[in-house]
Amino acid sequence: VFGQFVNRSTVSSSLRRYWDSVFVPVPPTLRSVVEAGQRRFVPHESPGPTRGQGAYGKGAAGQAVGRQSFGKKSAVRSRETGRRSISSPLRRAVLYMWVVVAATGIGYLLTRVGEPQPPSTDILQLSLSASDDIELTFRTDNAEQAERFIQDRFGWRLSLPEISETSLEGISLVKIVDSIELPVLIFTDRQDDSVVPVFTFSYGFLETNRERFGLSRETLRQIQESAQFDVHQFRDRTAIVWRDRDDIFVAFVSGEDNNLRSRIAFRS
Repeated sequence: VFGQFVNRSTVSSSLRRYWDSVFVPVPPTLRSVVEAGQRRFVPHESPGPTRGQGAYGKGAAGQAVGRQSFGKKSAVRSRETGRRSISSPLRRAVLYMWVVVAATGIGYLLTRVGEPQPPSTDILQLSLSASDDIELTFRTDNAEQAERFIQDRFGWRLSLPEISETSLEGISLVKIVDSIELPVLIFTDRQDDSVVPVFTFSYGFLETNRERFGLSRETLRQIQESAQFDVHQFRDRTAIVWRDRDDIFVAFVSGEDNNLRSRIAFRS
């Protein structure tokens, strides 16, 4: 049986029939799909005039030229990558620098805007601020009693100023800085019945508290000579500054300077 029926042609035809009955025919697009998948992993080559022949021809010469071209492209890409790698840190450094500068400027502005103003060290300003809270501490219309009270309280040998057409009402003790007090002479102007507070201190008092407050150099220069005044305008008040020997006085009158200066007497 094997000799007559099982031969090469019989086996070949039987296998072909079996394959045709079992296997599905190959789709017509399978070849293009497989070739497209293979091209993804094949290095890109410049298209040539014919299959198997590059743009530079066949053989070792074409391969050498191709390698040179690929080397040039690689060098160009490496230089471009190098430039990008160098310029990228530079751009980052410049950006960081601008961020630091901007943050510093904003911080400086914020600190300047939010910084509280330091307290005034001008005793005129301090006296003006305290003039709204004046209350009589010691009521008297006698100049000698007022001078004795100030000497007992502060140790000053103060001579009260003489202001014509005014009446002494008494003394008020006003705190200007922390627990530092000043004696304030309270006068009533008989011309218009207005209250005239006169803050009193001395050169020794200013020297003792020079780290906290004082008079400006212009004011000190202005009252350097006896019987001289220095006038300052503050809103609706006028400050009249003068001295008599070592005693310094600051009187606050309403509105602009009136004739109070002409009514102040100085000791000879």
